[in-house]
Amino acid sequence: MRAPARYVPLIASYAAFFVLMFYALETTSAVSTGALFTLLPLVSAVLSWGMMKKSGSAAVWLALGLGALGALWIVFGGSLDRLVRLHLNQGDVIFFIGVVAYSFYAVLVPRLTRGEPVYAVTFAVMLGGAVSLSVIYASQIWATPWAQLPPRVWIVLGYLAIFAGIFSMWLLTYAAQRLTPTKVMAYTYLTPFWVILLEPALGRNVPSFATLMGVVPILAALMLLMRQDG
Repeated sequence: MRAPARYVPLIASYAAFFVLMFYALETTSAVSTGALFTLLPLVSAVLSWGMMKKSGSAAVWLALGLGALGALWIVFGGSLDRLVRLHLNQGDVIFFIGVVAYSFYAVLVPRLTRGEPVYAVTFAVMLGGAVSLSVIYASQIWATPWAQLPPRVWIVLGYLAIFAGIFSMWLLTYAAQRLTPTKVMAYTYLTPFWVILLEPALGRNVPSFATLMGVVPILAALMLLMRQDG
């Protein structure tokens, strides 16, 4: 299948997000990236307003603000002083740029598609992203001793390709066909909650009580958004 040229911005934003995400994880934590990812709805709403002059109700903006507040609280480890001083590290900034790139994807899809089946658009964008990343990292791919990689690396690669890639996008498409966009967007706010639960399970640091308090506005935002649009 030959992807239309108008898909190029979609492929670029999709590829940029994953490149910046893995690069950011070298210098930041999974909790920080998980929390920053919850800013996706707010950033998308701002871009949608700026590019298409579409604005939601006051309740939706309030919910987006609450979710963003909770996400930032978790990023700064429950420290009001760090929050006020915006003490972000390099990895956090890099990942936020990736979130902005991914937000462009969400905003541009309605404008660049022409009624093509969702599975066709998804396949074209993922294929284009795979080709783009293969070109960008051609030298590293060629130099990697694939036959010598331990089994756990292949397990991680398989998980990222199947579950974090294809399956997650399929679930997103499935949900978007049955729920309103606002309700689909609301589930993004659960990302830091699950990351916080997984961190101790993987033998990493247990978040402090102050950090956990960031979950409260996130859950409030989720409940508020779920009450919107029927």
